[in-house]
Amino acid sequence: MRNAANELSRLLIIIFAFSCAYSCKSEPTVSISAASPESKAIIQNNDFFVGSHWNDPHVIHDGKQFVMYASSDIAWNGHVNIYRLVSTDGKAWQLNPASAVLRHSENNWDSHSVETPAVVYYQNNYHLFYTGYDVPYDYTSKGKDGKTHTADDDISSKHFKIGHAISSDGINFSKLGIVTAPTSPYSEPNLDFNQFVVGEPAPVVIDNSLYLYFTAVGADVEVSTTWQVIGLTRFDGSKWDEPRVVLKPNKKLYPREEYIGYSTPNALVIDGSVHLFYDVVKDKPWTQSKIHHAFSKDGITNWVEDASAIMAKEDYRWTKAEIRSPSALLHHNLLYLYFAGHVLKPSINLSIGLEILPVE
Repeated sequence: MRNAANELSRLLIIIFAFSCAYSCKSEPTVSISAASPESKAIIQNNDFFVGSHWNDPHVIHDGKQFVMYASSDIAWNGHVNIYRLVSTDGKAWQLNPASAVLRHSENNWDSHSVETPAVVYYQNNYHLFYTGYDVPYDYTSKGKDGKTHTADDDISSKHFKIGHAISSDGINFSKLGIVTAPTSPYSEPNLDFNQFVVGEPAPVVIDNSLYLYFTAVGADVEVSTTWQVIGLTRFDGSKWDEPRVVLKPNKKLYPREEYIGYSTPNALVIDGSVHLFYDVVKDKPWTQSKIHHAFSKDGITNWVEDASAIMAKEDYRWTKAEIRSPSALLHHNLLYLYFAGHVLKPSINLSIGLEILPVE
């Protein structure tokens, strides 16, 4: 677990973030014990069915119970699908239903896998957004020029697209199609922030509109190379607007020489401000290494980032290889912060964990 200095630093970060969010109220107090049982993994390999590998939690509360949507394959079969779990306390979970609520298609753009689910209730329906792709994971495929790390490489992340599905009960979903995709993944850099990669959606409802945050990779003159940033597209009830970049990495905290940027955002509205929780990704090799937080009053501009990360992969025994996919839920003045991670030794183990932070 963390040492006392790290815990104090983290405590101050959280207090700062929530004092800003509750500016019209008395300053909240936030505390967490370094020995808290919520720091442990609550869902692990082989839970609920043999061969499960759990990842990418997204948790909502439907007024009666906690509902989690999460990714899993079956015994490394290569195909990832999306499952639904329920809980009365947010800690102990049951699979409901027993089978996946969203599966990869047979021969479409999401025919290999669907993952990184995020669900929001909007206009009397549950809207599920996800990353889909049609090829196996591969980060070394050579393009026509026979070289790796060039524009025409056919790596799997260039196949990522964000899909949309809808349901009246949160269980039986119908796919509606693609929301957004890379602009030109096999061309030379054109400075589109979303040219090469688009994925990992994060929806939230603001003023009767859907705000959909996502991660994106494109070339950027500010760093003279590619950069992974947070983008946004909005749905006003009839159409999606043009995607835009809203949050670039903080170079003072995360210099481009070491970090490629931010991934897997999660959005939460507190007292009218939008709070983003997201991964910080190291480069070469691409590694989700920390979870960070920022907030904005309009969800688009003037983001205020915490002075340091909320948590890092070194903080837990079960996240030594990576820590990722935060999902924050405010419930009864408690912040339930779910996240995923894995270790490689003695064998690979993908798990989902939870921190519960009191807010008064």
